[in-house]
Amino acid sequence: MGTLHTCTGRPGAAEDFHRRALAVHRETRDLQGQASALNGLAEAAQAACAAAAALDRHTSAYEVSAGIGNRYEQARALRGMGRAHQARGEGSSARRRYTEALDLYTEIGLPCADAVLERLAALGPDPDPGATPS
Repeated sequence: MGTLHTCTGRPGAAEDFHRRALAVHRETRDLQGQASALNGLAEAAQAACAAAAALDRHTSAYEVSAGIGNRYEQARALRGMGRAHQARGEGSSARRRYTEALDLYTEIGLPCADAVLERLAALGPDPDPGATPS
C-alpha cells in the first residue's frame, strides 16, 4: 500500500504505511522486510522532495540489505541514493551510485537496469572523473 501511495502522489500516506511495516519487521526481526520498508520510506521522502531524508533512509536500507545479501534491495537502495544525490546537485555521487545499482541490476538480470542507464545518460559525462564521490 505504501508504494501505491507513493506512485499516486501521496507520499505522506505512503510514509505512514512504510513506518508501520518497518515497526512490524523490526519487532519480528525480519531484515528482508526492514530493507524493503526502509527503501519504501526513502522513496516516499524523495516523492515529497526531501532528498536528505531519502538519502539517509536509502543508506540504512543499503546497510541492512548488504548485511543479509539481498542484492535486489541493495540495488534499489543504490538507485535511490543516486536519485537523492542527483536531486541535491551532486552529480559525481549520483553517477557512482547509479553505476553501482546498474552493476547489481545487470548481475541479477532485472530490467530495472534500463531505467538506471537512462538516469546515467541524463547526467551526461562526468566533469571531474577523478573526484572521489561521497
